[in-house]
Amino acid sequence: MFSPVRLFERQLPRCTSVNRFNRLSISLENKITPKEVEAIAALIESRDTLPAAVEWVAKLRNSMRLSGKRTPEPFLRTRLRPNIYLYSAGGPAEGKTLIVGFTGAAGRLFMPISTFLQHLDASRVDLLLVYRHGQRRYFDGLPGLARSFPALVGVLREVTDSMGHGRRVTLGASVGGLPALLTAIYLGFDRGVSSGALAMSRDRWGDVIVDAFFRRAIGSWSGAPQLLNLYSARNRRDREAAYSLRDCLPLATWQVPWSNAHNSLHPYLVSGCLAEVLDRQLMADWPPVQWPAWTRHLVSKRSRVNDARYPGSVSEVQSALDRLRLRMTMAQLLSGTRIRFRTLGMTYARLMRSVPYLRRLE
Repeated sequence: MFSPVRLFERQLPRCTSVNRFNRLSISLENKITPKEVEAIAALIESRDTLPAAVEWVAKLRNSMRLSGKRTPEPFLRTRLRPNIYLYSAGGPAEGKTLIVGFTGAAGRLFMPISTFLQHLDASRVDLLLVYRHGQRRYFDGLPGLARSFPALVGVLREVTDSMGHGRRVTLGASVGGLPALLTAIYLGFDRGVSSGALAMSRDRWGDVIVDAFFRRAIGSWSGAPQLLNLYSARNRRDREAAYSLRDCLPLATWQVPWSNAHNSLHPYLVSGCLAEVLDRQLMADWPPVQWPAWTRHLVSKRSRVNDARYPGSVSEVQSALDRLRLRMTMAQLLSGTRIRFRTLGMTYARLMRSVPYLRRLE
């Protein structure tokens, strides 16, 4: 079994330069638990090591102490699948909340995993962490696990259904934000939360968003998950991304008005209130947020077609498609990015495949 403490003990003598140690420390920060941080700190204190190692572990411990807790949370790490790890302290899952986390490009949730775990309550929460692999996008799946995002969602459905948690939520950072929101819709979770989510115009997510919408539309509409996007109000890219996503999803927004950083959780971390903010985002109840008006109108007509893959009449589907194409185009123009006609064409083609089926039913 992989032991970060043993790895650190074995690799530390080979870290003859600061650069080598930095590579080791970054890889460890993305995996180790609070208890493993304390074990590594004891190892460093017992040896004559690089000053960079002493500084690194002190910084890591200080970020954990911002939670106000004197003892480390007793999370243990278990590898379930390639790039999927479970952090849990054990105990019955029925009374716990399962957080399915989607890491950003740096392989973390905007902070070292040990710091994030220390701001949770191990007796109430388990963390299932999905690691973004290198430069591979979530849209393309994960190596050794899935070759597309829908396939990845299928794997997560299989994994989470077998755990038996009473409550399930998603949380994504940066490039993991939009996948977290869509996974909550696909799997019918209680909540989906993103922090600094990127706009769909920066990836090829339009097709997936539309598919997620129609899947939910023909299911239990009242059971749609609560969705929240946290972003820094002074960060132009994140602000515009929040506006574009809110146009396509029933998304509540949480602004950090004084911050211009992409890492919208950092201000709460340094101020010592991250634990409270995470509890409010992931646990507290919010007022319901409706889907955008054009989607609600389409869903209200779904009873016209019985047992159809997509709701509504042919003209309603075409009207919704035209509105979606316009909204995606305008979002890309406003954000200053190149219009991706191929993405829009794929989205249009996908939904138009439903039209012949609808004509046969009418």
